[in-house]
Amino acid sequence: MNKCFGLCRVSSESQSNNTSLKHQKQSIKRYVDYHQLELVDVISEVYSGMKSNRDSINQIKDLVDKKLCDTVIVMKLDRLMRSFSEGVVFIKYLLDNDVNIVSVTEEINTKTVSGRFYINLICSLSN
Repeated sequence: MNKCFGLCRVSSESQSNNTSLKHQKQSIKRYVDYHQLELVDVISEVYSGMKSNRDSINQIKDLVDKKLCDTVIVMKLDRLMRSFSEGVVFIKYLLDNDVNIVSVTEEINTKTVSGRFYINLICSLSN
């Protein structure tokens, strides 16, 4: 059984007052409905994506450590992290723990060969 969690993020309070968080959640929900996945929860926050010590990231890590999450779904990869180096560290952590990463807009799914290739390409650029 898939234990999917959505992750939505905006950087500022003014962005949270527009439709961005709502749009991200809708995109994730459409994706899981289409692919017949079970979405446990959507974690949302208003915080800078340049920081890796964020409530949403810490919550995902806790879920992964407890084996309660096997898929993280975002609308775009930059919703995980805006810092390339921090993003690569978090992506590597997820992959090392056999957590699938899905980006709805960019059509990335690390369960596929092309998705793993794309993520590996991103990770290799950080070295």
